[in-house]
Amino acid sequence: MERTREQIAEAANKFLQQRRYDKAAAELRCLVDTDPKDLRAKLRLAEILAKTGALQEATARYRQVADVYAEQGFPMKAIAALRQVLLFDDHAAQIHLELGQLHHQRGQEAECLRHFGHAAAFFQQAGDEGKALVALKKMVELRPDDVQNRVQLAKLFVAHGKIEQAVVQLRGTVRYLERNNDVAQARQLASWAVELAP
Repeated sequence: MERTREQIAEAANKFLQQRRYDKAAAELRCLVDTDPKDLRAKLRLAEILAKTGALQEATARYRQVADVYAEQGFPMKAIAALRQVLLFDDHAAQIHLELGQLHHQRGQEAECLRHFGHAAAFFQQAGDEGKALVALKKMVELRPDDVQNRVQLAKLFVAHGKIEQAVVQLRGTVRYLERNNDVAQARQLASWAVELAP
């Protein structure tokens, strides 16, 4: 005889009370399988998976929930779901990138920049310069007057053979520095731009 969702949920709760997390996770998977739209069950499953050390699956479940919340127009709930991942993996570059995008949608520039900055740094540490480039570009779009980020972006463009884009960043930075009377740094970056594109 097939069990009802209530019976499955009851079994999951019983196993949770007994701290038999593997069994509870199995029951919660059944619950999610019977209704993939049950976000509360997915969140509980993700939480239990994190407790049992199944961090990759927990991350995937939290991201699934966050995607649905974002699509439904609930960015704060999506942010809350993704933040759970950072509790067990603060260096999750992709999660920081997604959090940056969600905070950008909400107009929360400081949080957005913080997460994009973490994403860029962690992608670089992992050797994924392409994704680091994406995060840095987003930071420069938000704060075109941040010289350090623009120079870092130019360096990444050079590393990827995108010389023309590096020169555009450098020339824009030079103009900004000249307007703000930082002549020494402007000259230094201008000469670098000339070396790249004589």
